[in-house]
Amino acid sequence: MDARQADLLKQSDPTDVGRRLRAVRVAKGMTQADVSGDGMSVAYVSRMESGQRRPTARALVGLAHRLAVPVEQLLGAMAPREVDEIRMTLDYAELSLESGEPQEAATRANQALERLDASSTDGLNERGRLLHARALEALGETDDAIIELESLVGDGVAGLTRIKAGIALSRAYRESGDFSRAIETGERILTQVEAAGLDSCDEAVQLAVTVAAAHFERGDAGHAVRTCRAAITKAEVLGSSRARA
Repeated sequence: MDARQADLLKQSDPTDVGRRLRAVRVAKGMTQADVSGDGMSVAYVSRMESGQRRPTARALVGLAHRLAVPVEQLLGAMAPREVDEIRMTLDYAELSLESGEPQEAATRANQALERLDASSTDGLNERGRLLHARALEALGETDDAIIELESLVGDGVAGLTRIKAGIALSRAYRESGDFSRAIETGERILTQVEAAGLDSCDEAVQLAVTVAAAHFERGDAGHAVRTCRAAITKAEVLGSSRARA
């Protein structure tokens, strides 16, 4: 058992582990005696399945081996191979979106999301939701894209994913004709980005330009120009910093 699996075992609820253990065993058509193996009594397996005992690392590895399933499955987590497969599916979705194939992007993003849950690690769930929303936007389903993006932003997604979601949401509001909300949303997220010290990244500059576009389309050309100038200044500072690095 590796360190990640050991940590998952330590944090696991014995009742949940026991429930998954029993479900897998029954699905395989095996008895408690079949999975007990050497050095493990049927009574011990029974206590684990009822949640009365937390399995040791050695016991869990042995059970997973006899059941022919990854240890992560008994712990309610995804195996590294499955995580890699989902990440590849999302890569394919993003490539499809950038290649002008939004329907394929939406399909791939959905496939990944069906294999994930809200507690998935490494930001895969948030990335999948963002890609799916962007695909909906590209398909002209602006209202559905806005609903998904509002949910994503409302869930408190952080970092670059929050900025990218803010760009897409502000743009979608603008496309729907709601310029005031496009500006309010973009500026609110820009303020949060500045507080987090991420205001000099490329995505933050892009978000500022997106807000400026909403100002322009609302008829406030002066504010749009000022916002763009500020964004250009940040972009130039960012470029200079990278050149020095």
